[in-house]
Amino acid sequence: MLSYSVLAILGLALVLGVMPTASQAASDAFGLAPAHGQILFAFGLAAIVVPAHGSLSSLQAD
Repeated sequence: MLSYSVLAILGLALVLGVMPTASQAASDAFGLAPAHGQILFAFGLAAIVVPAHGSLSSLQAD
């Protein structure tokens, strides 16, 4: 249960602290509108979080 709490806190810190800056950088780098940069960054974040959740679930099942 501790690992879910740690991931939730890190995820919230990432979203609130890093996501606006990173999405703006992605928008500028790819020549996208800021809203599209946020969507692109959200998909990238989901691509990391979903497999991590599966790994944690399998570790806690053992």
